[in-house]
Amino acid sequence: MYGSARQRTSEGLAARAAVGCVKCILESRLGIRIMRLWGEVKTMLVSFDELCEKAKSVLNPRRLSESAEAGGVGAAILTESGRVYVGVCIDTGSSMGFCAEHAAAAAMITAGESRVMKMVAVDWDGRVLPPCGRCREFINQLDDGNRETQVMVREGLVVALRDLLPHDGRE
Repeated sequence: MYGSARQRTSEGLAARAAVGCVKCILESRLGIRIMRLWGEVKTMLVSFDELCEKAKSVLNPRRLSESAEAGGVGAAILTESGRVYVGVCIDTGSSMGFCAEHAAAAAMITAGESRVMKMVAVDWDGRVLPPCGRCREFINQLDDGNRETQVMVREGLVVALRDLLPHDGRE
């Protein structure tokens, strides 16, 4: 009527495994939500003043060669996980260089992230700079959520990236 002891044991193990799988799925989905909420809390705890300091910390203006300079602008990007990535600009005579925001974004992508919560760039004397059009579009295209990125465009003024790109071609 109940089958062999071996069969009952196999069925019991299979049932426990199925329950365990459902439990793991629920826990992982909950875990992901908790991690996202924690990331949002951590990003709220990082101020633009702190981001500016991180961006300033990588400034190191210098000539690399007869036709290249670097480090005159620093940028800091705060991601959804609460990590901060920094970068500096590289300027070349042939316009093949890139902005500090690109360098910071490359570090972020290398680390496996793409969602930017906050960003700021500063020039060699610590003055906040707005991102150029290329940087705005670049960050926008890295993650669908980046239109909501908070961008410091000058001391005391923070705007959403979507407001800096009012006519997004993807919409």
